[in-house]
Amino acid sequence: MTKQEYDFLFSNFIGAYFNQDWDLESRNPRDIIEDFKRTHSQEDTTLASTLLQKLLTEVTDDIELEDILDTKLYCCYNPAADGKTTRAWLQEVIQQLNEKMPIK
Repeated sequence: MTKQEYDFLFSNFIGAYFNQDWDLESRNPRDIIEDFKRTHSQEDTTLASTLLQKLLTEVTDDIELEDILDTKLYCCYNPAADGKTTRAWLQEVIQQLNEKMPIK
């Protein structure tokens, strides 16, 4: 991935929404993702999903993937605390980003 792609994921999604205070804002990661979807355009949501899929495709080593989330994206959510691997959690995130928002 390019620096600009990492910057988008850090500044607009993972680093911004799963920061050190994420668990003070919500009880679970799904709610954080829904908040992102509510406050960002469909284009940003699609871009986040696309970039996360690209990350999963390019990084096949799970330890390296964990390191990227920690050191490049500054993700403070630990999927292992919920019994998930980083890869499995990111796949869930992609799926949730691709779900349509309910009509109000």
